[in-house]
Amino acid sequence: MDVNKINEYTLMKHNILPGYQQSCIEDVARNHLGLHSARIMTPYTTLCSRLKGYNPQMLTSQLYKDKKLIKMRCMRTTLHIVPLDIASILHMATLDLRLSDCKLFFRRNAISIEQVEDMEEELINFMNLPKTSSEIEERILEKNKFLQTDLKKESAKKISTCAVGK
Repeated sequence: MDVNKINEYTLMKHNILPGYQQSCIEDVARNHLGLHSARIMTPYTTLCSRLKGYNPQMLTSQLYKDKKLIKMRCMRTTLHIVPLDIASILHMATLDLRLSDCKLFFRRNAISIEQVEDMEEELINFMNLPKTSSEIEERILEKNKFLQTDLKKESAKKISTCAVGK
């Protein structure tokens, strides 16, 4: 195989080769199965080389005004910007990987699935406003400490009742 042809094909496929840039951010994000966004500037610089007439405000507008793109954790559990029409596909394709992180978080913090289910309604209400992942984790840990405190109090009552009853 000709290395130059392989390189040309790769640059063309990645919308970098002159004449193959896209004119729509959604198309670039779809072609790449999302724009890697672990660093704030990454999607902006990626689009600069792949989009005709690119202006950084275009991405901000698509994300926050037009809401045609969404940020989500998917491949390698890193943050990506993806078009809404493929978000559910990427979500389902990477769900097991992301759930393993959640299960590890619960295990490390001694949180049972029953405790999570007890918190479910409260967490849904809590999530009605945008939250960072740190705020969500903090709330779960806060609630878990409260539940553990209640269990300790309940156990202490039972122990003292048994001791008094003897």
